[in-house]
Amino acid sequence: MLKVIWNDPVWSKVIAGGILAAAAVLLTYFLNWWPFIWSKLLYIIGAIWKLITYSVNIPAGAILCFFLIVIWLLSREKTVANNIITTNLRQATVLYPTAAKIEAPLAPAKPQFSTNEELVIKILGAADGKWMGIYEIATSLELSHLVTEQAVERLFHLNFLIDSLNYLTGRSFRLSSKGRDYAIEHNYVN
Repeated sequence: MLKVIWNDPVWSKVIAGGILAAAAVLLTYFLNWWPFIWSKLLYIIGAIWKLITYSVNIPAGAILCFFLIVIWLLSREKTVANNIITTNLRQATVLYPTAAKIEAPLAPAKPQFSTNEELVIKILGAADGKWMGIYEIATSLELSHLVTEQAVERLFHLNFLIDSLNYLTGRSFRLSSKGRDYAIEHNYVN
């Protein structure tokens, strides 16, 4: 019986945890650490009890209970709302089968880029996957930082660039897969 339980992936970990806990209890007992541990444990329990029973005009425990109930109600509300939305969508699909008909998507319109945005794509295409900051891009293009930042932000929002935030060097950019396809299509890559 013990061999079967020991080979079970869950029970073997439970038994190993019990053995380690027993060893820890025995070790701390023989090192005479229990009075210290017990005094600290009582101090923490007392501090928690003071926090719960501390009262301004309303006991902190009552406030805690109130917030727990509010959190529970809000999480329950999301579930109810999701069920209602899902049910309504199913009913709409059944009642209006034409709404569920999928038509072939239209080809996405190619975005019109400004000259500065084209230059940013050209510089990042020539950089061959290197991360570049606004300062580096602006210096390479000989444009102001503001104008470069405007072009980079628009390209980022159109998903032609991806960004990386480094706390030492700041925010850097490079072409996304969509941006690389565009740069290759327009021969901006060396």
